[in-house]
Amino acid sequence: MELRTQTLRGQIIEDSVILERIVTLLLSNVFEIDDIENSNSFQTTANVLSFHAKTSLLSDLKYLPLGLKDKISMLYQIRNKFVHNMDVNSFTAFFEVSGNGKKKAFLGFYPDKISEVEDESEEHQFSIIYSLLLAEVLHDLEVISNLMARNLKNEVHKDSLMERIKSVLVNQEDNNVLAEILNLKQEILETYPSLSFQNEKERKGEV
Repeated sequence: MELRTQTLRGQIIEDSVILERIVTLLLSNVFEIDDIENSNSFQTTANVLSFHAKTSLLSDLKYLPLGLKDKISMLYQIRNKFVHNMDVNSFTAFFEVSGNGKKKAFLGFYPDKISEVEDESEEHQFSIIYSLLLAEVLHDLEVISNLMARNLKNEVHKDSLMERIKSVLVNQEDNNVLAEILNLKQEILETYPSLSFQNEKERKGEV
C-alpha cells in the first residue's frame, strides 16, 4: 500500500501535541513535579488540566508574557477548528469559518512579511505565517525554559528574572539575540549556582 504524505490537519495536530508537551514541562518545572505521567494534574491520560488552563496558569504566574500567550492562543484556536470541524482542511477554510477579525489578528503578528509573499497564493501566505508563528512560539518557550529557576523562591529575584525574559523576547529583532540569551542564561547560573536547567531525562535520572 502506498504511504500518504501527512495532511495539513495531521501536521497541525502534531504541532499542537508538541506545543502542549512543552507547556506541561514548563509547569512541571514551576511546581517541581518530576513525575509528570503520574501527576494528578499533568498526566496525559487523565487530561485534568486543559491546554488553555495550563497557559493561563503560566500567564498568571508571570512566566508567560501577554504577547506570547496571544500567539499560543491563536495556534490552539487553529488546532481546535481543524480537529472539530471536518470542513476545515485548509487555512483558507479556517478563516472562512472564523471571521475577518481572526484573519486580521493572524496576519497582524507579522505585517512586514505579507509584502514579501504577496505574489504567493493566499493559502501559501497563511502557511508561511503559521510556520513563522509556530517557530517563534517554540523559540520563546525554549528561552523561558532555559531561564526558569526551579529552586528560586525569592519573588524579588523571580520578578527580575521575568523582566529579563520579557526584554529578551521583545527585542528578538536584534541580530545578537541568541548571544544575549546565552549570556543571560550563563549570568543566572553564575549568580544562582543552585538553579537547575535540566531537561526531562536529567530530572528522571535517565542520563
